[in-house]
Amino acid sequence: MPPALASVGVERGIQWERSIVVELGIDFPGMPSIFGRLVTQDQRFIAFEIDTTDEIRVEQWEDITSAQNFNEHNRGTGVGRGALALRVLRELSA
Repeated sequence: MPPALASVGVERGIQWERSIVVELGIDFPGMPSIFGRLVTQDQRFIAFEIDTTDEIRVEQWEDITSAQNFNEHNRGTGVGRGALALRVLRELSA
C-alpha cells in the first residue's frame, strides 16, 4: 500500500487491518498520483484521489456507499460488486 494512502486513511479513521482496498491506481497519466476505492471497517465505500506530486493533497475522499450494487442476484451478471466486496471483507475479518 502506498504510504500516502496509509497515512491519509489513518487520519480519516480507517483501520487498515479491518478494511480492504478494492481498486487502486498509481501514477496513471492524467490522474492524481494515487486513486481508487476502499471498503472501511464499518462497511462504507470510499472513493479517493490523492496527489503526491509536491506534497500530499487529498483531492477526493467521498463516501460512495449509496451508489453500490448490493444485490446478490443480478440478472445476467450475478452478484453485485458491492455485495461481493462486503463478502470478501467479512471473510477476511473472520
